[in-house]
Formats: sequence, structure tokens, C-alpha cells
Amino acid sequence: ARTTQKFLYSHDGTNWTSIRVPPNVSPFGFVGGAFIGLLDGTNVVSSSDGLVWLERDAVLPEAKGFLFGAGTYLAYGQGIFQSDPVNQILSITHAKDAGGGDVSTISVFGLIDRRYVLEGSTNLVDWSMVSVINSSPGTAVFRLTNSAPTAVEFYRSALY
Repeated sequence: ARTTQKFLYSHDGTNWTSIRVPPNVSPFGFVGGAFIGLLDGTNVVSSSDGLVWLERDAVLPEAKGFLFGAGTYLAYGQGIFQSDPVNQILSITHAKDAGGGDVSTISVFGLIDRRYVLEGSTNLVDWSMVSVINSSPGTAVFRLTNSAPTAVEFYRSALY
């Protein structure tokens, strides 16, 4: 019987945290600020904390490990598999709600299970925090209700 694996990780190389990885997640690693591994040796899973694992829409049989660089994940083993770029992309859509009011939806497409700060400005010089949003499973969504789109509203996002 396979036992739970113990894994140490660090964001800065100085402070280390120990987690327990389920025995059916192997291989696994901490790359690109997230845990990534294979569930039962084929299905890609990821976790922001090493405790809760989310199954992804990718199957990579016989992968031996994972790397992250230049905004993309790589899996290697019997071949090399590369993800699409995961740089953050900000998108804004405008619609009417059921009552005829304006609703704007701001989406941040970025790294898996990360937090983004959404900032707003009226002049592109002075910025203030609008919200902190989570990108699980890779898309963070913020809704602005009763907010008609205007030419003087600007938004940007960054990792939080």
C-alpha cells in the first residue's frame, strides 16, 4: 500500500512549509507558484495549498515531472508537453441585467489558484484597489453592478 507523501516547499528559499500529498498524486511538484501533479499517473491536478487538489482537463500519461518558465508549464517524460501561456489577461464585458440595469463583468485569466488585485483609475495616474479576487480554476471574475461603461474608467490587475 502506498502511503501519504511528505513534501517541503518554499516561496522564498528561507521559510519552508511541510504538506502531505495524497498517495495517488505522483509525480508532483511546486512550480509557477502552484502544486501540480498527476492523479493516478495520468490526469493533471493542481492545488494552491497542497491540501485541496483540482482535476484539470489534461491527460498526460507517463509524465515524469513539471517545470514552469516564461509564463508556461512544461510536463516531461516520454515527450515534452507545453501549456498555453498563462500570463494574466484582463477582459471586460458589459450587459443589461433582468431589470435593465448595467452590469459590467471584469475577468482576469491567469495563473491557476492565485489571487489578483483589481485596481481602478479615472486618469491612469492615480490607482485605487477595487477588489482582491481569486482565480480558481484560472479565471477570476468581478461584477460591477449599476455601472454604465464610461470612457474615464480604467482597470488593471496584478498578482496579490
